[in-house]
Amino acid sequence: MPLTVAQGFDGLLRKIPASDAMNERSRKHRESIKACLYRHYRVTNFLPAGSFGHGTNVPLFSDIDYFMVLDEDDWPRNSALALREVGNVLANRFPFTPVRVSSPVVLVPFGRTTPERFEITPAYFDEESDDHEVFWIPDRQGGWMTSAPRAHNRYVNDVNQHLNGRVKPVIRLVKLWNGLATVGLRSIYLELKIAKRLRSVQGVTYRRQVRETFNDLLSNGLRAMRDPLGITGLIEPCSEARKDQALTRLETALIRADKALDAEESGKPHKAFEWWDKVFGGNFPAFR
Repeated sequence: MPLTVAQGFDGLLRKIPASDAMNERSRKHRESIKACLYRHYRVTNFLPAGSFGHGTNVPLFSDIDYFMVLDEDDWPRNSALALREVGNVLANRFPFTPVRVSSPVVLVPFGRTTPERFEITPAYFDEESDDHEVFWIPDRQGGWMTSAPRAHNRYVNDVNQHLNGRVKPVIRLVKLWNGLATVGLRSIYLELKIAKRLRSVQGVTYRRQVRETFNDLLSNGLRAMRDPLGITGLIEPCSEARKDQALTRLETALIRADKALDAEESGKPHKAFEWWDKVFGGNFPAFR
């Protein structure tokens, strides 16, 4: 029996998770980074803050994010100085790794053939917002801005649970496209944008919702979105320098997704597979 498009998406999703070897390598790197920071700072918490471990990461494309939490008084008032200090500490510990500051994080990239990029974010707890576990992190301008990774993760988890666990796979599929097409959209933007839109749907079909995500992102011109929980400020989709290219690649992806859906509805599944393969950069399962 020929493979269906739905089965093709299931096969693509099975390709995404990291191998046991990759997970073990990441664990060792995390422990090395953590030990280094704990030696140099009075760290009160070292907590995962992104998609890694949350079920929405895409190995090779998703960074491994951690908040390095100190008391507010232990950080310089200027967040750029805090980033520079942390960057220097990690660069000294990993002299053969191109550690660099990319506000609001310090990037620690390991490996070449199977790269891992750790992002270490200086942070301190907002004492006035303990209900939401809000943190202050660098704001790219030398100041500090609010961030609420745990609350945002719970938001995505709630929507995912409401729709029988089918929201996180959509997020992963779009993130996979984002990485393969080198679009440059920010992970947190994609997560919250997709979860917010899917709150209002009754059921999730992966191919349809991938297409609807492309359409939604394109139709609003990649505008910054308001935090759906109202905790933090505006969430930007990407850097301004990347926006025009991102919109062009979104337009191409939407055209190809529409052609794939049209082919499937016309009883030409092999053509649908070909168009989805173009969307996902040659990584979609082959029709058989």
